[in-house]
Amino acid sequence: MRWMVMSTAALVMGLCLVAAVATTASPRAASGMDAVDGDHDRWSIEEPLERVPDHPLRGRVWDQAFNGSNEFQASFNDHAITITLTEKVGRWPAAQLIIFVSSERHGEEIVVTPMAEGNLPNIHMNVGMEGRNFPGTLMYTQMYSMRLNTERVDENTLHGRVHLSLPDYKKSHLIGEFTARKQ
Repeated sequence: MRWMVMSTAALVMGLCLVAAVATTASPRAASGMDAVDGDHDRWSIEEPLERVPDHPLRGRVWDQAFNGSNEFQASFNDHAITITLTEKVGRWPAAQLIIFVSSERHGEEIVVTPMAEGNLPNIHMNVGMEGRNFPGTLMYTQMYSMRLNTERVDENTLHGRVHLSLPDYKKSHLIGEFTARKQ
């Protein structure tokens, strides 16, 4: 009987603890979509935000932070948009994303979810690795989420907004706006 009373008390305490956690944790926190630097800076593999916020790129690519204070360069050509941290690890950029989207799609809103099919942009993530003769590269052809809006400013300039979340275990993501120069 004493064991039953103690077990019941432990069960009640456990249920109270679960209820307390459930009321303090948001559904976004439970799903791994916590805000990084505010409500609009988040990794979300299910779907990108409806509207990308008006701020310079923020987020993380592998272990490298894009936080507004570090410098990055964006460029484009007829086949891809490249976003590169200017900081180096060894001989390579600390982080680089290549979004393979042709210049014919500039001006088009591209929305990708993990369930999307069709002509999806391939994504390459390169990360500098100390002491290596080449960067580490991960390639994504699906199972990521992205909202990409681009607009040609002139022949050599492209303005873009992106919310990209990749399915790597480090929850790489970028969100914000950038200006790319023609390569």
